[in-house]
Amino acid sequence: MEKIKATLQELRDNLDEYNLKAVVFDGLDIFLGEICEQQMRADEHVDVSGGLSQRFWKKRNDYYFQTLNLLFDIDVDKYFITHYAPKRRNDKTGDLDDDRYESKLNNLLVFACQKSTPDKMHQIVEFTDNTKITKGVKQVELVATIISDRRSLDSHMTPIIFAKTGEDGKVKWTGQSILERK
Repeated sequence: MEKIKATLQELRDNLDEYNLKAVVFDGLDIFLGEICEQQMRADEHVDVSGGLSQRFWKKRNDYYFQTLNLLFDIDVDKYFITHYAPKRRNDKTGDLDDDRYESKLNNLLVFACQKSTPDKMHQIVEFTDNTKITKGVKQVELVATIISDRRSLDSHMTPIIFAKTGEDGKVKWTGQSILERK
């Protein structure tokens, strides 16, 4: 955790030296669910199998938001990649897991402390691949759907195909059209 924070502080404080244009944080869900939780458990001397009170989860969430805020302080483009978990039920009660909430994105669940994460983003894009077999040929479309965009209300819920395979099986990239959109 300290290495991550130190790296982000170094980037923020020496931006010109690194000629940095963007930061990509891949695995925001893993960062919260594993790294922040491991740090919290280590700090509180709690075994992985041990139960936790609410105050411990608050500490995990604090690690998460402190790191996000460091990222937001870096004056470059930022891209966050996360994966939402499928719905999960408590084996004993059958209820939805209390630490997750239902997201607008495909009826999936995210950790409760991530509820406010999308509010910090300028644009939320969901990526899917649509695969089908036509006449014995596998065809794939890679689709980006703009879930929300603070800069352009017109693009809300707009699906954009940025790559697809043709009937000949060759990939056609159409991503340039995304960059040229106004």
